[in-house]
Amino acid sequence: QDMSTVADLCLQIGALDAYIVDTDERKKSVWSARGAFLEAIKASTTEMDECDVVVPGNQVDTFIKYTHELAAEFNVRIPSFGHAGDGNLHVYICRDGLNDEDWETTLSAIFDRMYEKSVELGGLVSGEHGIGYAKKDFLKRQYGETPIALMQGIKRGLFSNEAGMGSAPNAAATASTSHPVKQGLIQTLGVFTDTLIICSSTAFIILMSGVKAGGNLDGVKLTQQALTAEIGNVGSIFVAIAIFFFAFSSIFGNYYYGEANIRFITKSRTVLNIYRLIVGAMVMGGAMMSLKTVWSLADITMALMTLCNLVALALLGRQAMLLLDDYRAQRRGGTDPIFKKNSIKEFASNDNIECW
Repeated sequence: QDMSTVADLCLQIGALDAYIVDTDERKKSVWSARGAFLEAIKASTTEMDECDVVVPGNQVDTFIKYTHELAAEFNVRIPSFGHAGDGNLHVYICRDGLNDEDWETTLSAIFDRMYEKSVELGGLVSGEHGIGYAKKDFLKRQYGETPIALMQGIKRGLFSNEAGMGSAPNAAATASTSHPVKQGLIQTLGVFTDTLIICSSTAFIILMSGVKAGGNLDGVKLTQQALTAEIGNVGSIFVAIAIFFFAFSSIFGNYYYGEANIRFITKSRTVLNIYRLIVGAMVMGGAMMSLKTVWSLADITMALMTLCNLVALALLGRQAMLLLDDYRAQRRGGTDPIFKKNSIKEFASNDNIECW
């Protein structure tokens, strides 16, 4: 009944038709039509680009009218379709006969105006397609510098210490220790040292050097320039040598992690050789890609690793707390903690525990 009422209202205010999707067959039809819209727009022009925005439901008509005004102002076609219920609109700017220079200028101006309008109407600069490099500057305009800097810091902090990703335990598991909590505490010290001491020291060197970031001066280039400003040319050489050894050891270390896990999962030489070829290709590709592309791939892969590891942490959290309680109890008793399976009731009957 509610859908029928909405359909009637749409027809009253000028809709050409209203189609109530209440069966699987109709769902497929609507989805096919949605795909056909996009293909029809592609076929009608030489090139196009999409502005994916979200506005409040009661502002959809206002934004669509605004796109018509922009089309008339810039003398271009701007067809669109979207999800009226959630305000997610797919707006396409068509190039048609514009030359390269006019196309880039017009596209940039229209994007600026449309994203500004979406924020003005209480919307967002992105809907279901997320935020990428193309929309990074528009996101900054909407939320300001602080949230963007915070997000960047979280990503780089995760990259530096790998806390929660599940990669460091590969190295920790090879340690010989009398109690697993001992190695766990060493791992937490590593996070503290890496992030709060080493990374903070690097940040202070850059901030106190007076070197301004921007343009091509980012990443390790910025650190080199900052250290050179403080101690002379030897600073740039020192950073280059340090990065070489860091990269060299990281490649071999992470390769070892992967091979050790593959050997645990399967004894197949074919799988191992495929893994080696992939690693070699990624090392070569990483050396040839731009810094932004490499960071994007790193962020994506680290996020996927962290999601997988969070599941493992949730499943193993109780066991970790039992081990911590056992460690503390032995410390309070004045003894050097030694793990014994039978000292923890929940572990005593678990035959799957082989070693620590």
